[in-house]
Amino acid sequence: MGKIFSLFIVCSVLMSGTAWCENRQLRGTIMDESGKPVAGAELFLYDSVKTKRQADYISAKTGADGRFTMVVPSSVYWGVARVRHGDKYGPLLAGDLHSGEPLEIDLSERGQDVVFTVADIQELSKTKTRSQNDMSRLEGKVLDQGGLPVAGATVYVWKAPWSERLPDLMSSWTEKKGGYALYLSPGSYLVMASTEFPPHAAAGNMEKLTIVTGQKNVALNLQVIKMEADSTSSSVNLPADGLSLDDE
Repeated sequence: MGKIFSLFIVCSVLMSGTAWCENRQLRGTIMDESGKPVAGAELFLYDSVKTKRQADYISAKTGADGRFTMVVPSSVYWGVARVRHGDKYGPLLAGDLHSGEPLEIDLSERGQDVVFTVADIQELSKTKTRSQNDMSRLEGKVLDQGGLPVAGATVYVWKAPWSERLPDLMSSWTEKKGGYALYLSPGSYLVMASTEFPPHAAAGNMEKLTIVTGQKNVALNLQVIKMEADSTSSSVNLPADGLSLDDE
């Protein structure tokens, strides 16, 4: 009741001036690491990056398709997807799933359709340790046709050979500088960037990539040609001491 009353006051003040209080629709999909939809997940929305507190808004639990829909006041939010086996609040328990760092969602101008990937935090910690020791780090930037960084894009990876299926691996959303990073084991892959899920994938708009044993770092810059469709890319192998994206 307090939240609704506060919202009413804010809207009333804005309506008396030049601004207007509007609602925005937030839709999305919550998936597991294999790209399959997760049922029983919830999206927790916060009005600041501080998420270790009660959420400002919580979606209804996802169904079998992993989809959710929320209508909230226009603003900028930070979202975290969770699957809890106990209470909604408090520390995560063994077996709980979490999407990691909060994702900034700008609903100030229009609605959004977003994708979250959840995983067991304890398992993620073990996987991260193994990844840093045994896998190659794939990193780079997603750029538009003008060479500017694209925020909010996702890098999708398929193990070769490609077929019409969901990606085998996907990055978190690119940040403001367009940067992304993934860990891959040795093998052959097809890679593309897109701002939509599922991506409009086709073998002709993917970059072929081969990771060899002992290769620690690979740079792959992807250029999104059509924001909702395909991409091309360029890659360069790096020495084992890594790449500073800010030095490009």
